[in-house]
Amino acid sequence: MKRTETVQHFHHTIQARIHRLDFSALWPGFRPTRFALYDDKRACVDGQLMGKPAHFYGNTALAHEGETIAIWYLDKRSEARDIDALSASIVHEMFHAYQTACNDTRAPHEWKALALEPNADNLTRKHQENQALAALLDAPDVEAFMRFGRMRAHRQALHPQAFAYEAGIETHEGLAQYVEWRALEMLSASEARAQRREASSRLRHIDRLWPARHNHYDIGAAMAWVADALDVPFKHDLAGETRPLYAVIFDVAEPQECPVKPNASINALVQDANADAQARIDDVLNKPHHCQQGAFQLAGFDPFNTVKRGHYVHVNHIFAYTEGDDTRYIYGPSVIEVGDTMDIRAIYVPRKP
Repeated sequence: MKRTETVQHFHHTIQARIHRLDFSALWPGFRPTRFALYDDKRACVDGQLMGKPAHFYGNTALAHEGETIAIWYLDKRSEARDIDALSASIVHEMFHAYQTACNDTRAPHEWKALALEPNADNLTRKHQENQALAALLDAPDVEAFMRFGRMRAHRQALHPQAFAYEAGIETHEGLAQYVEWRALEMLSASEARAQRREASSRLRHIDRLWPARHNHYDIGAAMAWVADALDVPFKHDLAGETRPLYAVIFDVAEPQECPVKPNASINALVQDANADAQARIDDVLNKPHHCQQGAFQLAGFDPFNTVKRGHYVHVNHIFAYTEGDDTRYIYGPSVIEVGDTMDIRAIYVPRKP
């Protein structure tokens, strides 16, 4: 099959599966949106091939032709995935489009959240919670779930800024992953069970605690799934709710103090994360590079592969900024110098050999 035919074939195949889904059962008011599959040269939208638009990057929901659509980068890894799982992942991105349409404002501000560095006490308490949540995902229990909520309330009081960021990820991404799981359940119950088992395993691993963003997809999805299994009400109007998912599920949970012991593996994780972040920054600044100074506006970046230490941010894959009326893109490692309010002051890009 030619590459042009591959993108179009996958689009038709996935579209057929999406037509089988009851979107209103996934989330009240949720409806399918347009979606695009694309590779490095072309895109398929509504079954029709076109050149790849410049603003298509990653797997996400974004504005295209006057509306928000879901997009997915079709590489060899995606082509090799189970087709039901891939279709459910695109429903995940459609849910992000629905969140945008509802003006759901609860997603975290990823750029400002870079200032939150790993804290051993917060991660140790979160690890304790994650063990409880993994057990609940395997075997839901009302009393254990309420106890889990009280544990989280105590950590929220101790680490409010980190908790607020985490709760934003759980609400924005965790809910989308929960909807993805529900969609996959309709398409392939066995594959859906396998994904939940994998999530339960990830929740138990210390190395998943940082960076925080990765961990809280699973936490949010698992909280929603367990609440659903226990008939704890949590589905709500995205347009009118300001509370994060955790607060919707547990309402006003009474904090339950949970003593924790220092964990050598978590302490090592924090030390390694700090050392890695500094090494990535130094690798750019200590080698020949171009420096562009000015007051630039952030247009976008990859939150999965970005770290900050001091006044420097290391972006590993993509950084987009505006200068005047122009939006410019930097691909590959770069360092962004920021002020105390995360305003951009300079951009450092390695010189090409």
